[in-house]
Amino acid sequence: MVRYETLFLTIPELTQDEFQAIESAFDKAIRDAKGIQLSCERWGKYKLAYPVQRKDYGIYGLVRFEVDEAVRKDLLDTIRSLLSIKFNDKVMRFMTAKLDINASLAYHRPESLEETPGREAETFLKTGKVDRLLSKTRESAEAASSEQGQADERFSEDEDSE
Repeated sequence: MVRYETLFLTIPELTQDEFQAIESAFDKAIRDAKGIQLSCERWGKYKLAYPVQRKDYGIYGLVRFEVDEAVRKDLLDTIRSLLSIKFNDKVMRFMTAKLDINASLAYHRPESLEETPGREAETFLKTGKVDRLLSKTRESAEAASSEQGQADERFSEDEDSE
């Protein structure tokens, strides 16, 4: 048996049902090749380092599977066809890599944007950044109002001298 993983990047608007359709297509292809699907995970939405197909965000998914050496090429071709032809409107990029059969399947995945918004807002409020932001805004408004008042005084002085 040979172990592989396929990491794929989908459009940010992908629904849960569409992800499940991709997952079931993977499962069917792997079962047809008499392989074993070890896991299929939806990692979530992330900001991309650079735009892909004019999109700044994407949803990542990871599928890990094992297959016999004799049919691995056919399965990899089937997966390539699935992602690049059948799901070409949903999948922006994908990559399949061979894994060491004896290596651990554990990995550390960073939190996605779907998991962190509540925490970021809470942290923002706890650190007092809102208060600092409001005080800077007030100072800016007061400075602008002071400058406007000085400009109005100069304008009225110019009118009086005429």
